[in-house]
Amino acid sequence: MPSETTTPDVTQKDSDAATKKRKRQSIEEDLEDPSKYPELQLDDDSVDHSNLVFKESLFKKPTNILSIAYSHHSAGTQERQDIRFKKKTAMKELHELHKLFQSKKKEVLDINKQLKQSSQKVGQWTSKVFELELQEPNCTWNEKLTKLKQFKAQHGRLPEMKRKNDKIPSVEKELALWLAGIRTKVNKRHKTIMNYPHRIKALEELGIQLDKSADDVRFDTMFNKFLAYRREHGTWKMPSASICKESGDKELLLLHNWLYSVVSTYRYHLHTKKVKDVKRFLDLDGFSFEQPYATNGHVFTRDTPPFDDICRRYVENNGVMIESDKKILAEASAKSPSKGKKRGPNKKNRKKKENDDGVQGLKANDEVKPSSDTLPIEGEKKAVQETGDSEMFEI
Repeated sequence: MPSETTTPDVTQKDSDAATKKRKRQSIEEDLEDPSKYPELQLDDDSVDHSNLVFKESLFKKPTNILSIAYSHHSAGTQERQDIRFKKKTAMKELHELHKLFQSKKKEVLDINKQLKQSSQKVGQWTSKVFELELQEPNCTWNEKLTKLKQFKAQHGRLPEMKRKNDKIPSVEKELALWLAGIRTKVNKRHKTIMNYPHRIKALEELGIQLDKSADDVRFDTMFNKFLAYRREHGTWKMPSASICKESGDKELLLLHNWLYSVVSTYRYHLHTKKVKDVKRFLDLDGFSFEQPYATNGHVFTRDTPPFDDICRRYVENNGVMIESDKKILAEASAKSPSKGKKRGPNKKNRKKKENDDGVQGLKANDEVKPSSDTLPIEGEKKAVQETGDSEMFEI
């Protein structure tokens, strides 16, 4: 028969531990309850005696009370040795875990380094792919982007959708419609544009704000032009429409018509305006909605409602108008000179122009009706003649 194999050391240790446990349990069972003896009551736990050292019993034949104390002391000493053994075992396991942790930590750091290098490489290739995609020929989107860059380089601005009566070049109209479509897709988070961030970045580098509507972008553009006009001329007042026409400066006439429309609509249609835009005008130094900064002819003095105070309350109330302000604006709108008046004849039936500004032969006190081609936006109500000095403003 084959010889019996020896028991492993681990099994022997487990057996010894079990023996000690049984022995300790036997000793604890034999211990007499110290609560029966007043002399064996321990001191308050608030006093620490753990630094005391007991080496051996002083008496070989102690009294019954001292014998019981010796027994409990021995049991407590054995319990402490067992706990110390548990701690030693746990510390050893912790040391092994710490070594494993340090090893895994180093492994993770190495992996992170490799991942960073790999991500950098992928990023470089992504950048190169984006760059080449924007240069890929026979691509309608890329062709429009090239035309857009050329248009801005030539005109110093982005294409705009102006009034229907304006003779807007076909190229500008095409680009403006294209940008409007892209803005719509961005606002709807459409994947055909959101999945290609390099296309969005290419447009933003040209100064295009895709997160805003076309109307908001046009407002920002004209507002900034208005600020630039003030910096250049030192005043918010603009020349009359006729003088803007005579100057031959189309951008000046466009700014005049925009301001003419804005002041009017902010006066009589305030409830349709965004609070932040109203506040932008109120924050302008020296600007007032009660002054006629842009006119289409003579300005007549009449009682002017407190438009500025009404606008301030509108902003303070976060876009809510109080009833008294609504009544004031309604009465002012009803009294405006342009209320109920029809526009002039169509171009087909219009008499031959006597001059470009259309005001020749008017007397000094006659009211000037703005012609249809000076209206800022098709479909918008004509702005009223504003209050102020009875004169035409010139630079």
